[in-house]
Amino acid sequence: MTNNEQTQIFQKNLLKYLHERHKTQKEVADAIGVNHQTFSTWCCGVAYPRMGKVQALADYFGINKSDLIEDKSQMPEDEKAKELFVLIENLPTQKKEHLRAYIQFLLSQP
Repeated sequence: MTNNEQTQIFQKNLLKYLHERHKTQKEVADAIGVNHQTFSTWCCGVAYPRMGKVQALADYFGINKSDLIEDKSQMPEDEKAKELFVLIENLPTQKKEHLRAYIQFLLSQP
């Protein structure tokens, strides 16, 4: 994989987590201690951060580094299922119960 392809994958994943978590570039840049312009270059796909900053981002979002640097859209379904099971396993018991109730609710809908 080329550096440009890796940068594009990182950009797509970073933008996804910013959107999902309703965070601004400034909020996250401040939280992980980087210049706003530097963070913007990551979001625009111009630059790729060092691994220490990738880890800081992963810690900030509560995800694995691989969620930022790997193209999960190409992941086979069985791998997606395994990843989901790992995420669920790491939830506190009360949140597992909430998730179970929500899934049952979704299954009951037409």
